[in-house]
Amino acid sequence: MAQSASNRLDGSSGGSRTRSALILSQVALTTLLLTCAGAAIRAFLVIYHTPLGYDPDHAMAVNVTLPRVEKPTWQQRANQMEFVRQAVERTPGVASASVSTTYLPPFPAFDAPIEILGDPGTQQRTASLDLVSPQELQVLRLPLLSGRMFTEAETARAAHLAVVNQAMVGQYFGGRNPIGHSVRSPALKLNIPNLISTENPDGYLEIIGVVGNALNEGADHPTIPAVFLPYTFVLPPNLFLVVRTLANTDVVYEAMRRQMRTVNAEIVVHDVHDLTWFLWTQAWGKERFIASLFVGFALLALALAATGLYSVVSYTVAQRTREFGIRMAMGAQRGDVMHLAFRSTALMVFLGAALGIAVSLAINRAMVLWASGSSHDPQMLVGALLVLMLVAGIACTLPALRAASIDPARALRQE
Repeated sequence: MAQSASNRLDGSSGGSRTRSALILSQVALTTLLLTCAGAAIRAFLVIYHTPLGYDPDHAMAVNVTLPRVEKPTWQQRANQMEFVRQAVERTPGVASASVSTTYLPPFPAFDAPIEILGDPGTQQRTASLDLVSPQELQVLRLPLLSGRMFTEAETARAAHLAVVNQAMVGQYFGGRNPIGHSVRSPALKLNIPNLISTENPDGYLEIIGVVGNALNEGADHPTIPAVFLPYTFVLPPNLFLVVRTLANTDVVYEAMRRQMRTVNAEIVVHDVHDLTWFLWTQAWGKERFIASLFVGFALLALALAATGLYSVVSYTVAQRTREFGIRMAMGAQRGDVMHLAFRSTALMVFLGAALGIAVSLAINRAMVLWASGSSHDPQMLVGALLVLMLVAGIACTLPALRAASIDPARALRQE
């Protein structure tokens, strides 16, 4: 009998160590995933709440394939594009429409070298060249800070005018008023099949206005210098429109498509994107996916850890039922029994949480590079620990309450 009791004791001791190691590793992994999820969520929220500089609500981007014209002149294509834009703007439910051949914030546009007339600086200057129609400010609600926008008449003749953003004023003009200065870019003189350029597209453009900054280098990068000029400088064979609607973009799109078909049955409308949804799925897509991935893994690990803790404490209660009964018969209180039921398990939870926090801090560099989030945020670490302790507390308390409710008489009769 003594040998049998010794074997049970050894087996119980070995099993206890194994269970403790499993609980510790489970809790450590759960803590690590919770902190990673918290860091990824924080990174996503930072980008989500970064001011865009424009209003994507009730706006959509549309690609239009124009009817084929054999060897069109620059004037023919310019007239054709303006005719389609006006047709779209006449559609019921459309507030305004703009041609935007290279500009759809927050995605990078046509970055090119630029020169400032009279500036002897040797520094290589680049800017985003945004070819748009005058309605662009109205459609995207970009604020005009000073000066004016070029007009439809000036667009129709590809007037050598430009509007720049605040980033360009600060970076290349030292904050001075740029209106009246002139800029040019040799990159506008393109030799590409089916692309039609106006005369002297790489000539100097007089700056006539300044607009506010809008993200134009991705959602996670600061705004770069930008030059807005009439889209008629360079005319591609297809038309890209940005449209502001008065109602749901899906409903207006159908009406807009029918309107264009009445203008010309050969017009094909495709690649329609609601700008808000476009931001959600594309501009913020990486951060949103990483945050969702870590949250999913963290919830799974949290569920597994809670199940493991519940099982361990339940097993401890089942194995020590007779002991608890004796203690209660001798006057032990419910709180004393509950403390005994999950004392060792609680220690493993705290040790596992400490280990998980240590590992998350150690891999912070990888988190910054991959998920753009830091695990050094004290609020995030405290939040992850609170979630873990809450779930662990519930998982451990339920079987411990059962231990504290044992009938001493029945426990003493148990073999």
